[in-house]
Amino acid sequence: MLVNTRFLLPALLLVGCIACSEPAAEKTASVESAAAAPSAPVAPEPAASTPGDTAAVLDALIQAHSPKLKVAEFKAGDINADGRPDLIVLAEQPCATDEGVGGDSRCRTVLLVVNDGFPKLRIAATNDAVVECSDCGGAGVGDPFSGIVIKGNYFSIESLYGACDKTHFVVTFHYNRARRDWLLHRFGRVDYSCQDTTGNEVEEGLEAEKDYGKVPFADFQGGY
Repeated sequence: MLVNTRFLLPALLLVGCIACSEPAAEKTASVESAAAAPSAPVAPEPAASTPGDTAAVLDALIQAHSPKLKVAEFKAGDINADGRPDLIVLAEQPCATDEGVGGDSRCRTVLLVVNDGFPKLRIAATNDAVVECSDCGGAGVGDPFSGIVIKGNYFSIESLYGACDKTHFVVTFHYNRARRDWLLHRFGRVDYSCQDTTGNEVEEGLEAEKDYGKVPFADFQGGY
């Protein structure tokens, strides 16, 4: 899917997100994430633009793919190591009535939007499972989505679940040049309690480890 952005070049270059804020301290448990990945060249930061400009560009692209989806948050970075800034987008829509969640819940899709050289943008991959619904984090957390981290051609998506007893998940993907795809790099979690915030890091089992370097982003089904 391509979109012409000839007159919206500054918007694409924005490095930022909509309605994003610094995660709470308890959401930043010490699990390896994209921030721990090897250093790589970073796309240059942009000149002036606004989050609204970028959201409008992304909404036009995404709604051609799925009309009910609307951009909730995005993060910019060179995720395929070609020297051009790309975008990871969290989009959402009302959950279907048969999803078994609350009536106001929003179901999420994460889209990897690749910059193929202005004026071309392309949705390279999507995943409906890597971020769960806005009410799926449990009574204490509510919305489990904690943020997106990009470093070089590694990126992580973080989620938090629970109330007093919480679980912080980090799933990291890495761009594979040979396969021209983003593959699972690591899937881990930290379990901890409000009564003991030291945490207990847990790898997500041997099954997850066997999938490292093999499972494409689009096929990742979580494990929460």
